[in-house]
Amino acid sequence: MRYCAVVAGDDNWRGREVDWEIDARLRMISYRLGYEYDEPRWIAFDLFHGDMEDVRGAYTLEPDGHGNTEVTLSLRVRPGVPVPGALERVLTRVLLPGALDDLERQVEDG
Repeated sequence: MRYCAVVAGDDNWRGREVDWEIDARLRMISYRLGYEYDEPRWIAFDLFHGDMEDVRGAYTLEPDGHGNTEVTLSLRVRPGVPVPGALERVLTRVLLPGALDDLERQVEDG
């Protein structure tokens, strides 16, 4: 991830619209995601606009019964253009850690 900024938030200081820019090696990819929250069960996001055809996903949060929380990320990315397998793998390696880093920041910032 090269850049991330909250452009619109809600009353709880959570990002409702977030701009992202990632370095996919062959080119920079910019997009804006919209977020919805149903705490403490899930956080969902989808594409508002950007260089890709579609991005959507959700974090599902479930207590494990031992004081921890299991987080499951579902993610769908459609670039909108034919993508060589190597670039698809780069997008997956960049987007997944970026999405997980975003969740970690939200959890740590309270």
